[in-house]
This record gives sequence, structure tokens and C-alpha cells, in this order.
Amino acid sequence: MIQLNLRILVFLVILTVAGVLVNGFLLGRPWSTVLIMCVAFAKYLLVAFYFMELRKAHNSWKFVTVVLGGLIVLVVILVVAGG
Repeated sequence: MIQLNLRILVFLVILTVAGVLVNGFLLGRPWSTVLIMCVAFAKYLLVAFYFMELRKAHNSWKFVTVVLGGLIVLVVILVVAGG
């Protein structure tokens, strides 16, 4: 279990660095927000399912977490793309 948590933590750090690099290299480009939000959504899911142990929860909680997070990401992308 400790090994899995360490792997998830390292992957979260890699995703954070990827988000910073995308922001640095693609700043102002139309797809930079989409990429950054996708990376943030992946990090959100990893934290929720592994560190908050949502993977052991009832399926309805898993569904609500994924759908709500996806809707938030979609709204932010649409607001930024439209503005």
C-alpha cells in the first residue's frame, strides 16, 4: 500500500510539472486551458480515489465525484474558450 501511494504521489508531482510546463510554453494559446484543465482533472481523480479512498466507497459516490468534476472542468473550458 505504501508503494502504491508513493507511486501515485510521484505521478501527481509529474502531472504538476507537466501543468507548469504547458502553462509556460503554451500560454495564451487556445488549447493551453484545455490541457491544463485535463491535467488538473486527472490530479483531482487521483487524489479523490487514492488518498481519500473513494475507490472503496459506494458506486454512487464515485459517479457523483467523476461527473461533478467533469462538469466543473467543462464549464471552465467553455467559459475561457468563449471569452
